[in-house]
Amino acid sequence: VVVDNVFTMIERGVSGGFYLVLDVCGTGKRYLVGNGCKPAIMQAPEGGFTNDNSSITLSFLQTCGELFSNYVGSITTQSPETIGAAATAISIITGNDAYQFESDTAGAIKITASGITDADIGRVITVFGGGGANPSKISNTDDFILIGGDQWEGTVGSQISFKIFKDDASSYKLIEVAGSRS
Repeated sequence: VVVDNVFTMIERGVSGGFYLVLDVCGTGKRYLVGNGCKPAIMQAPEGGFTNDNSSITLSFLQTCGELFSNYVGSITTQSPETIGAAATAISIITGNDAYQFESDTAGAIKITASGITDADIGRVITVFGGGGANPSKISNTDDFILIGGDQWEGTVGSQISFKIFKDDASSYKLIEVAGSRS
């Protein structure tokens, strides 16, 4: 099924815009190919399936005028952890860097973070909005530090990323990553 999905993406993606994240193993550095104004354009694949070779090469044309930019945020490799409609806390789970609010959650109720340990220091997590008539909100509180103190509202399609920081012997903060809010 995964192979079929990849083939379908390649067949439909030729001449389409893509954002590629390059993850430099062992360093924690990530770079973005394409930017918000001009994504990288997928070129026609080369290669194919013969008796000697079963591969294709994908090329992307960079049209934005910069090689790459630093990438901030998490890379979702699994389904986001669901934050239930009545939740008042985001429970940080080892191994999952994405969290999805359900529609019509608690709204103005104070959202806190829990389950953070020293192993989480430096991790970047991303929270996705669920929307609805009463979307969740994250405010500048004891657990969250938001740029300019501006509250984030979890409307449909919105997201925000936080880097986990230890500020005391047993206290942690989730600090908004600049440029991650939408």
